[in-house]
Amino acid sequence: IFLFISTSHSIIRVLVATIRDGGDRPCPHCLVTFDEIPRFGTAEDKHTREHTARKDDRARRELVELARDYIYREGYVVNSERVEELLKDQSLVPVVVRSEPAG
Repeated sequence: IFLFISTSHSIIRVLVATIRDGGDRPCPHCLVTFDEIPRFGTAEDKHTREHTARKDDRARRELVELARDYIYREGYVVNSERVEELLKDQSLVPVVVRSEPAG
């Protein structure tokens, strides 16, 4: 499932499968916590969101790949402690999304 979010400059696709249900960080764009939800819309919220933006960086990809190794190579279940200790803090899921440029 894709959500299409239109901005003045582009369309952003968010793959719903990568949003963790019941995770500690409900936003697919940044790492805000449920405790920070009452501050949504404030100047402090804007600052927090800008400085905790989710990044598809090497560190995140390595966590996901390690979790997938635990699941597919070592036989751990998705919600095992071993996998959870890697992914839960950032509300990640062991899903790899590859996309080709639209053309």
